[in-house]
Amino acid sequence: VQLHGEETPEDCAAIRRPVLKAFSLADPPDAGTVAAYAPHVRAMLLDWPKGRPGPVDWSALSPGWVAAQPLPVWVAGKLTAESVGGLVARLRPSGVD
Repeated sequence: VQLHGEETPEDCAAIRRPVLKAFSLADPPDAGTVAAYAPHVRAMLLDWPKGRPGPVDWSALSPGWVAAQPLPVWVAGKLTAESVGGLVARLRPSGVD
């Protein structure tokens, strides 16, 4: 189940299915936020906000940041056949949506 709203860690824990919690790439979660969700979700999904203009600035994420997370990191948002290969090669996310 992908959750893209204001769900709390407790809301995520109450769902009896694997949860991917989405966070905005425009404002990636800090370590405390990730730690609060980690026991209750299967992975985090970093997504570009719907309706936000312009190209996605994936440079806000580094391979080291992705690798250091206690949860698998998925990426999403305005990915194209031309951009996804380079992004996966650079960041090494656990998944792409």
